[in-house]
Amino acid sequence: MRGRWEAAVHILRQELTTNGQRLKDEALSEELILGLVSQVNTAAVLDALPLVKASTHLSATAIRVAAQRGSLRGVRALLRHAFQAGVALGPEGADVWRAAIVAFGQLKRPEDARQAFVDMRVRAGAWDTDDTPTVNLLLNALASDVKLQFIRARQLLDLGVKPDTSTFNCLLKACMRARDVRRAHLALQWMTQAGVGADEITYNTLVKVHSYAGDFEGVLAVWRRMGVTGFAPTAKLWGSLLVACSAAGQLEQASIFWWEMKQLHAESNGGVITTDNVCAMMTACNGAGQYERCLAAFQEAKGLGVPMDVRAYNIALRACHTPGKTLRQEQLMQAFAIYEEMKQAGLAPDTVTFGTLFSLCAAARQGHCALQLHKEMHRRKVPENVVAMTALLKAVGSTPGPTMARECTRIFRRMMRGPARVKPNQATFRVVVGALREAGELGEALRVYQAMRRLNYPADNAEFEGLTAAAAERALTAEDAELSSLVASVLQITSAREVDLHGMSVLEARAAVLCVLSMLQQQFRDTGGIAHDVTLITGRGAGSEGGEPVVRREVAALLQRLHLRLPPEGPADNPGRIVIPRQVVWEALQTKLALQRQRHASAEAGGSGADGGSSAHSGSSAKPQSSGHAAAGGNGQQ
Repeated sequence: MRGRWEAAVHILRQELTTNGQRLKDEALSEELILGLVSQVNTAAVLDALPLVKASTHLSATAIRVAAQRGSLRGVRALLRHAFQAGVALGPEGADVWRAAIVAFGQLKRPEDARQAFVDMRVRAGAWDTDDTPTVNLLLNALASDVKLQFIRARQLLDLGVKPDTSTFNCLLKACMRARDVRRAHLALQWMTQAGVGADEITYNTLVKVHSYAGDFEGVLAVWRRMGVTGFAPTAKLWGSLLVACSAAGQLEQASIFWWEMKQLHAESNGGVITTDNVCAMMTACNGAGQYERCLAAFQEAKGLGVPMDVRAYNIALRACHTPGKTLRQEQLMQAFAIYEEMKQAGLAPDTVTFGTLFSLCAAARQGHCALQLHKEMHRRKVPENVVAMTALLKAVGSTPGPTMARECTRIFRRMMRGPARVKPNQATFRVVVGALREAGELGEALRVYQAMRRLNYPADNAEFEGLTAAAAERALTAEDAELSSLVASVLQITSAREVDLHGMSVLEARAAVLCVLSMLQQQFRDTGGIAHDVTLITGRGAGSEGGEPVVRREVAALLQRLHLRLPPEGPADNPGRIVIPRQVVWEALQTKLALQRQRHASAEAGGSGADGGSSAHSGSSAKPQSSGHAAAGGNGQQ
């Protein structure tokens, strides 16, 4: 398709150049030029323009298309050609300049827009002071630079331009974007001096100027100004006032506006409260934590005959979760009642609807309900997103039950690899890891953790560090080589001979030490001995406000609880290292093995007498058992 227009230009050049003619068919000319412009092929456009008959309409249309395609070079080239071809001269060529001014505004090029207006006025003679619409287009194009816009507006007013309401609305719109209250008041002053009246857009924009600037008193001042001038607020203005109250956390003032709106709505038989206004009021209530008032406003609006849409029902669903007010199961039932009402009204639930319901199921620990809703979501072919899926995973993962952890893993894998893949965010990973850890699936939790790290999400959260430490302790306790290998992979431990603990938190350092001991334990089981000493590099860095190396102190305490009795440090010892002699490790593992054999023999003795003997023996060896359970991996569980 791209080569089609270039081929057409080539054929036209061959046919028309020999005859010294141009393509006279205006429709074909426009189709050719617009086709090239839509491809952002400025060079081909410049080649084709001499072959067609130039016109104001063609140039203006081509400039608009170039702006839509984001081609600044194309807009400039087309404007230059129109001027050189004479179709942008005089009042008849004003449309070309207007199109260019609007295009430069869309492309955020205020200086180009200003220069185009200067050329329109000085070089082309296509503007005079009565042409207020062009002035409004220029001011709108300069809106991205409010300072330049106001300077140019003052200059034009001094030239004798006759402004209208739209002129000052353009200025106020720029002030709204820039949150510039001072210039908004200046625009109002010029408006009063010019004797121009305000309309709905004027007051609506003024409300937003003050709201965006965080000036709620200014919002109320605009409200009072409307009352003084006798301007009756429209439905759109009421909505802006409610949104401003919501943004400022002024629920009481919003309630005052809402009460007045209800009175006016009843008196005028409708037209004051719209669906947008209902959503604004409900959002204000939710933002202030007044969920019951949100649902009350929802019911009041329905009673007044205001049509509700999916957005309003979604806000009402969010209001069902009121912490500390009612039982969560009751809140869930209330949400399901609203959901059924929504479907009976003929409204199709969307992704936000299901995401909200999943969140409520999570709060009520009702994962089974969430799974049923997920099936309905599939039946309705509602698209999934990361927010909804994270809420679903939280609902399933927080529900007690032997199958919930497997369901959580299944949903997460489908989310990652299924036909409609949804990229998880860090919150998703945290939910899944937490659910698997709670269910005791530490190996699977570590695999999810590794997937999170591969996606470059930060790993400095204490939850993940705690998971690693718990997995390392489980690996040592249960002598689980696979889990130990996973922990080593997460902590990037490749050797049990020397481990660098620099940059690790206390939890990560604890996990690393336990992981190394687990690796040595496996070596002891395989060979009956320990081949080398272990060096733990802790450093002397300031790990606390007092300048003491916290990691070193915690590691030393851990080794002491393990009954790994280190030799006393000498003056020549490196204070940044802890060396565990292999003989010390071997003796600790021999002690653990002896305790395991003792327990095994006691268990095989059987009978009531054996039970009593076992209890007596257990009491005599309570100290080694408790110390082993505390750190060496929990011999009491073997």
